[in-house]
Amino acid sequence: KGKGKGKGNFWGPWSFGWWNAKGSDLPRKPVLTEPITGEVLEWKDSFGWIKPDVTIDHKDAGRREGKIFVGKSDVPETLTMAAGIKISFTVYEDMMGLGAQDLQAS
Repeated sequence: KGKGKGKGNFWGPWSFGWWNAKGSDLPRKPVLTEPITGEVLEWKDSFGWIKPDVTIDHKDAGRREGKIFVGKSDVPETLTMAAGIKISFTVYEDMMGLGAQDLQAS
């Protein structure tokens, strides 16, 4: 083996766990189970931001200027995301803040 080969991963067992999880893999807790509406502010192929039409009463609601994260894995194949479209969704929280799931065109 050459120099530096066969020593294993530097991080070893620390490369697993919540600190290495992608956003869509983090544990989620429902915040709003009834759908609300909002407008897609920005979409970047794999994620975007939604501005809700209502004020959300939650400790993390003020983070990110009130915007709610949405990941590509939560967008149904039948929905084309683009800035300016109106959608309905439910809200969850994870360790990164508030997110949208159960998206539908409205």
